[in-house]
Amino acid sequence: MNEFEPRSSGTGLQMIVLDALGKRIARGEYPAGHILAPDSVGAEFGVSRSVTREAFRGLEARGMIWARHKIGTAVRSARFWNLLDPDVIAWRTDSADGAKQMDELMELRELIEPAIARRAAAELTSESISELEVCCDEMHASVSSADVNLFIAADTRFHRVVRESTTSGVLTQLMKTIDATLAARYSSSHRVFSELTAKSVERHRQIAQAYRRRDADQAATLTLQLVREARTELKHRGGSHHAM
Repeated sequence: MNEFEPRSSGTGLQMIVLDALGKRIARGEYPAGHILAPDSVGAEFGVSRSVTREAFRGLEARGMIWARHKIGTAVRSARFWNLLDPDVIAWRTDSADGAKQMDELMELRELIEPAIARRAAAELTSESISELEVCCDEMHASVSSADVNLFIAADTRFHRVVRESTTSGVLTQLMKTIDATLAARYSSSHRVFSELTAKSVERHRQIAQAYRRRDADQAATLTLQLVREARTELKHRGGSHHAM
């Protein structure tokens, strides 16, 4: 993905500008206090003032910039950013704070995903559990064939099926952040397979089997183990990502 390719949801030139500026801020190219001049931004991207204004609104909504009277639109310190916003997570992934962010998000996964798993054990349909089992088969096959794209698709679908099973609005909202975490680990600069990938696949299969038995306690326990093992491996490798 190049700098001018929009990652954010939505369409239009404002999304391209938003994505590019968000990445620059996250990477520290525009440090706290830096003034963003609408005319300069518009000229760089070849867009109108209204497009630039919409992009600025998107950054402001995420706490990354603010309009200061008689000064202009300034970049804010990271402590003001909405660090759980999926776009902010994506923008920070390849920044100097990327490894720290991933560890913090993995800690969040430890808190949230067991609760999701507990509910999923009761709420997943038989058809959905069968889909999870298919995902496990595909992950296993992808390791044997070293098919990274198949693994990513199957792993992502596994977690999406579990997420979509819950009727909890609050947990569903939090899972949007988890989705962003799962996407961040598959950044092109990070590894997918490691010597522990086979163990991760087996852990996914054990979780699916717990769902099949409607064993909420075991599903929650195994899910916590899965996330903790992934977090430990990430720390061991100094932040390089592997299959989770």
